[in-house]
Parts: sequence; structure tokens; C-alpha cells
Amino acid sequence: MRPTEYLGISEPGEEWSTVDRGLAEGLLELEASLNSLGIPQWIATDEANDGMFEVEPVIDYAQAAIDRHRSADGYKPEPGETLRLRLLGASDDPADEEPLERILREKREALAASNDEASGEK
Repeated sequence: MRPTEYLGISEPGEEWSTVDRGLAEGLLELEASLNSLGIPQWIATDEANDGMFEVEPVIDYAQAAIDRHRSADGYKPEPGETLRLRLLGASDDPADEEPLERILREKREALAASNDEASGEK
């Protein structure tokens, strides 16, 4: 998806513009600058920020599911095995699975609608 389409400022199906390319390149530059904690290196390594970070423990439930799987009795990974996660629906029944892509699409649509309301469009 083109960045301007994602942001709701262009229509689906339009060609990539100079703005789309610039935004995509900017995102690549930002992502390349992040450390393993998601903090830009220029912030994480700035001596002025020594002592400015505080640790806040949070539970990553996706990682917890992988950890539980790996710690199961008798677990032995197959050569080349990759673990993938599926986000389950509210019932936690795989038959009721709501794909992450659907959730993200709904979030994008809500954001676009919010942007339209803020700009006075309908």
C-alpha cells in the first residue's frame, strides 16, 4: 500500500508519487536507525540521555506464547523450523480466528475516517 493511501490522502489504485517514495524511503531510514528496543540509535547512544531511561516491565503475550511452546516437555524443533503466531478471536478458538490483517485494515479505516472528520470531509 502506498503511504499516501494508508494516510487517507490519496485514492486506491493511483500510481506511486514522489511523496509516496519519499515517505517510504524515510520510513526505511528510520527503521534502519532503530536499536533492538525500537529506539533510534542517535537517542539511545547520546551521552546526554545517560540515566534518562527507566525500565518498565511489560508482558509481550506473543513472545510468551512462543516461550511456552518452546518450554513444553519433549519439544525439539525440526531442522529449519520457524514458529509463527496466529492472533485468535475473542473465543480463543482457532475456528473463530480474526487475522491480524483484518484488524489492521479496520484500524486504518478508522484512522482514515477520523482524518476525514477532522478535515471536514465526508
